[in-house]
Amino acid sequence: MKSSEVIDLLIQRPDAKRDTAVSRDIFDSQDSLECVWSGKDIRKGYDVDHVIPYSLWRNNDLWNLLPSHPVVNNKKRDRLPSRELIGKRRDVMVHYWRLINESSGERFFREVQRVAGIQRNGNWEVPLFNAIVEAVEFTALQRGVERWGG
Repeated sequence: MKSSEVIDLLIQRPDAKRDTAVSRDIFDSQDSLECVWSGKDIRKGYDVDHVIPYSLWRNNDLWNLLPSHPVVNNKKRDRLPSRELIGKRRDVMVHYWRLINESSGERFFREVQRVAGIQRNGNWEVPLFNAIVEAVEFTALQRGVERWGG
């Protein structure tokens, strides 16, 4: 192999497409599922939604991957959820984060620490929720992305 070919391979970015397999495995193991955005029953079929769209952050962290009704997910698409919607759906988001935390070992907290700088101790849910709200708001302002209210 030529050195130029080796260099090309070394500088290639990994193809981290919308890898949702771990989240999907966790959600598939549940007896019931609720759409994170609409509250609809989605046990018969769901999409894994990127809270902060993949097109904006290229982020497959587990905190960012939550189950959504396919029609709802299609309506949201590459838009950011509104502050009001996130506030209304807070308890459901936290429920799924707890479920993911219990099922994913250390990965969830490595990713939470990276985005929110919080440690695994007692009350991590409120600081994580606040960090995600802040990240969504910052991304909306920085990118001028249309908001979605559900």
